[in-house]
Amino acid sequence: MLLYVLKILLPSRFINLILVELWIGTHNRGPSSIWNEGKLQLLSDHIATNPEEILGERVLNDWGYQDLPFLFKILSVNKSLSIQAHPDKQLAEHLHASFPEIYKDSNHKPELACALTDCTVLCQFRSFQNIYDNLQNYPELRNVVGEEAYTLFENAFLTGCEDEKKRVLRNLFHKLMLADQELVEMQVESLLKSIDKNTVLGEVIVKINQEFPGDVGIFCSLLLNVITLKPGDAVFLGPNEPHAYLSGDLVEAMACSDNVVRAGLTPKFKDVETLVGMLTYNTNPPNIIRGESDELGNVVYNTPNEEFNLMRIFVDDQNNRYNFPRLDTPSIILITQGNGVMKYSSNGLQYEVNAKLGDSYFVYADTDFYLESEEELNVFRITVP
Repeated sequence: MLLYVLKILLPSRFINLILVELWIGTHNRGPSSIWNEGKLQLLSDHIATNPEEILGERVLNDWGYQDLPFLFKILSVNKSLSIQAHPDKQLAEHLHASFPEIYKDSNHKPELACALTDCTVLCQFRSFQNIYDNLQNYPELRNVVGEEAYTLFENAFLTGCEDEKKRVLRNLFHKLMLADQELVEMQVESLLKSIDKNTVLGEVIVKINQEFPGDVGIFCSLLLNVITLKPGDAVFLGPNEPHAYLSGDLVEAMACSDNVVRAGLTPKFKDVETLVGMLTYNTNPPNIIRGESDELGNVVYNTPNEEFNLMRIFVDDQNNRYNFPRLDTPSIILITQGNGVMKYSSNGLQYEVNAKLGDSYFVYADTDFYLESEEELNVFRITVP
């Protein structure tokens, strides 16, 4: 067989809970299994039985067979996730070697987040002008970072070069993340009284405070861009860029890693010094990607990384068959809307697999297959570029 239904094995204590995220892939912190001849088998174990046929020559030569180069995730964010960034490859190797109990692997983690519903995200630093305006308009932020950090930022903003502006922004962010907790709580209380709660920013600040009362991450919404992704919109998050998912359902495509450096909105370990030291302090607007349609009708989300490529595929009730393009790399298929039938042939035999909402499938390299449905289908495919 060349196409397998993937299963996500959950500990029994999770079965009746609403989960924030599900992983689909081979990472050892959340490995998927397949149905193989009536039995469950770890996907990684299955790949190891015949890696050249399953992965294809290019992926095997470039990435080996211990893990797929990519990881697929589904996120359903009700409570805000942490202020975080993902290290580049060099830093990831250093962190894993130095603190393996915290940073579990040595890989980097560029990622693409594609919205299934309206999503609110904190993403990358605001422009210097916008940060300066917020320091002027919200004295609570100025009080938390201190007058010295504010003055250094003001002087650099008005007369400094780009490198100097980044240096003082780093200093400002550092002062914020190390601020006295009692001071932060007092200034949050004041901010909640002064902020216009009918604006997007006001709604974000109120929401975060309800979830993490008095957390320093509340002030990050004044330094980071607040963006709204509509269904089908995506944003690419490269190494060392700060972000936090605040609400909404989305799929994530990423390199196979779980390296996360956190510093706010979390009960987990906070590594403030590493986060402050690793960030790029770029102030360019986030690049919202709406995808490009290729000649086969796929919406392709192009990114600068080497490990993954994401495609969004629509099957409508007017054209009820979609022929997936044959690729020389393996892929994972995820059904996010509708039901249908997946069909393919192997060794002269025809196979059919029911394609149901929420199901995912692992597909060998160099496999021809197609999807039929009498209703609208929304399908994601992750593979190697």
